[in-house]
Amino acid sequence: MARRGWAVLGATLLACGLAASALLPPSPVRAATSKPIVIEHWQHSSPARNAVLEKLAEEFNKRNPDIRVKLQFYELSEYFTKVTTALATGLGPDVFQVRSGNVPVYWAAKALQPLDEKQVTAAQIEKEFVPAAIYHFKHEGKYYALPVDAQTIVMFYNIKVLEEAGIDTRRPPQTWDQVVEYARKIYKKDASGQTRIEGVATGGYGPVLGTLMIQAGATLWNKTTNLPDFSTPQAAAGFQFAVDLVIRHKVEDPGMDRWRAFRNDQLGMVWAHPAMIGSFRTGNPVPEFGIEEAPAAQPGGTRASLMTNWALVISKKAPQEAATRWIRFVTSPEATLLYFASSGDLPLRQAELDRAEYITDPLYRPVIASVKAAVPAPWVTPRLWDELLRKAWQLVTGAGWAPAQAMSWLHEQAIIAEKAERSKTTL
Repeated sequence: MARRGWAVLGATLLACGLAASALLPPSPVRAATSKPIVIEHWQHSSPARNAVLEKLAEEFNKRNPDIRVKLQFYELSEYFTKVTTALATGLGPDVFQVRSGNVPVYWAAKALQPLDEKQVTAAQIEKEFVPAAIYHFKHEGKYYALPVDAQTIVMFYNIKVLEEAGIDTRRPPQTWDQVVEYARKIYKKDASGQTRIEGVATGGYGPVLGTLMIQAGATLWNKTTNLPDFSTPQAAAGFQFAVDLVIRHKVEDPGMDRWRAFRNDQLGMVWAHPAMIGSFRTGNPVPEFGIEEAPAAQPGGTRASLMTNWALVISKKAPQEAATRWIRFVTSPEATLLYFASSGDLPLRQAELDRAEYITDPLYRPVIASVKAAVPAPWVTPRLWDELLRKAWQLVTGAGWAPAQAMSWLHEQAIIAEKAERSKTTL
């Protein structure tokens, strides 16, 4: 099953010798002007995504000789500093990438302009894209971004490890109780008491913890205060399950690198982004694995997971029509297909989610189901993408805090971080 791998679609489209232009929209070539409009596009660097974007820019420039797209990639550690500095001086990008939740921060700082409504209307956007991906993009009836680089949470299971534990891999875990049941069968120690094979892992990763809370019934948001909410019993239940894997059930070892362990057949199950398919397929060694939607808290419960994604926005100085034309090209159905095949970024267009090759493939099917059921991250602050949730988990699993104490800390810090992010009226 897993040997078909993430590259099935990529092989179908790319290994047959199809050029990038064959995958892209059959838009007409526009006449050149005496001097092309230059669109500066900035984003944080990721090798697979960079390669796709370079193909897209090359094809776009061929089809639109009146526009010239120039790409600039920066390491994530320096990216936002460079963007902020450039925008503050009136220079920098025309189109750039931000985390989805930060779109409201940038328009509040008057750094953005909306998409050109002559090319794409609000109604079109809402019809074309899944709601979770565009949650933060609309202001006063206008859209300020289109979504890219999306990930949900699914569960990977190592076929060899499960089979050696006597588990039928045709029946992957469907509920939290089954996760614990399987993980106990899988977990092994060596003679010195050290973990030899880990049962299951969350890694304390923020989107995984958020997913578990959602599956326990938490909304993670207080509509009355309009602020993050980690104070509910449902949020506590999801968090408790995660820390119990380490402390009570002792089937997760925080000291192990979950990616290395999974690749080396030393980990049975792991919650992760679907993009890890590509990572596992191209790594060394290559494990045999399957994928399932994130198991529900209880039979018949929700399989929804937290979606995190990025956005492409237009700066105030940009030529709106040309910039919108470029963003529409980058997020077209064909470009989406190229991203999905090459870098694992999930398709976000409603029409793309029912492609036959997705529905019939055992690896794609649960991934696509996770997109359809995804819940948007409701906050603006990027600190809730991972940092604060992971820290709360570490306070329990590493520092010995009580789960209730860690959740109280998380709730307080989440509100502080959200208010601080919203207060940014200048960049």
